[in-house]
Parts: sequence; structure tokens; C-alpha cells
Amino acid sequence: MKMDNFEVVAGDSVHDLVFGPGKVDRLVPAENKFWVTYGNRNESYDNNGNGRFGLRTLFWYNPIITPPPKNPKAWDKVSAIAIASAKILGDI
Repeated sequence: MKMDNFEVVAGDSVHDLVFGPGKVDRLVPAENKFWVTYGNRNESYDNNGNGRFGLRTLFWYNPIITPPPKNPKAWDKVSAIAIASAKILGDI
């Protein structure tokens, strides 16, 4: 099972926008999902990082690296820089 073209393995560290940091607990390939543990809570996700909310909330790391600016033009610049950086860095 993969998320963002990377293999999901039990023990992987991940980050949910709602629940924070967690660890992949187990894979359920027959159901095309995997479970993540957050302390005493477990949540299931599909390979797109979608869980109980129907929208993607799970990522390999916290994707919010800076608070988004309110100004749309500033946000366009911040987004362009982030996208360009990701393309340059690729999978190091």
C-alpha cells in the first residue's frame, strides 16, 4: 500500500492535521486501508490520506510550515515557492 507514491509500513511516523503526530499501526490491504495510533486513539485511512472526515488530513509530516498570509497575492507567492522547492528537492 502506498501514500503519495511511498510505501506505507507499520511503524512509519505520520501527521494528521486534526490528531497530530502518530504511528502507522497496521495495514489492512484487503480493505485498502491502514490504521494509525495517536496515544490511546486509533484512526483508519485510505491510501490518499483520507480518514473519518472524508477529506485528506494525513501526511508524512505536518504540511503547515508557516501560517498562510491573509493577502491573496502573498499567498500566491508562498504557494509558488513551496511548490518550486518541492519540485527541486524531489525525493532526496
